Amino acid sequence: MITIIGAPWCGPCQAIKKKLDKAKVDYKFINVDDTPNGWDLVETLSGRRAIPCITYKFRSPREFYLAMQQVGLEAFDTPTTQPKGKTKDGT
Repeated sequence: MITIIGAPWCGPCQAIKKKLDKAKVDYKFINVDDTPNGWDLVETLSGRRAIPCITYKFRSPREFYLAMQQVGLEAFDTPTTQPKGKTKDGT
């Protein structure tokens, strides 16, 4: 599930919502201004106070690690058992 933390006055937030609506992708929108400690939540999740803050829940750690590899990133905490399938170096 995609979650967008943003605000109605935020142009990029509205642009993302419009694209997801057009693509018929389900998402949850949390208005940072109407949520108690909303800005603290954004900072905790992203390390900064900037919106939109977009999160996605993966179905498994394996799915997360594969997604990280696909975009050329390494996860902060590598699991003791590597995901099955090809890694970014092709092994």
